[in-house]
Amino acid sequence: MKEFFNPTLPEGEEGVVGDRSRVLAGVLGFFFGTWGIHMFVLGYFKKGMVYLITTLICWGVNMVFLTLFIVSTVLTVGGGNDNLVLPIIAWAGMALFVIPVNALGICSIVSSAFILTNKRYIDADGKLLK
Repeated sequence: MKEFFNPTLPEGEEGVVGDRSRVLAGVLGFFFGTWGIHMFVLGYFKKGMVYLITTLICWGVNMVFLTLFIVSTVLTVGGGNDNLVLPIIAWAGMALFVIPVNALGICSIVSSAFILTNKRYIDADGKLLK
């Protein structure tokens, strides 16, 4: 499981330095990590797609709940209705789908720290980062 989150060369093995940049991957992971950009840079296509698809789905669902929240609040408050059940449900839905994006953000920051600080971090081809 450690290899999935922090792929490194085993101790004692000598690795070949590849063409992929440690600094580029680390900085992109820090600023654009929820989109999986750093994983694509390192050649981890499947991991990058998981990050990207999860982010797109969560933001898409969030926009639906945000629209529902705004419309239901305007209709409820503007119509003189005191029933705030629908706006509360929409707000709860937004909060629920923000959690995975925040978790991806934390994972990408931690991953960036590993990439930048671990000299034995390897790319998808098994080569050390330069």
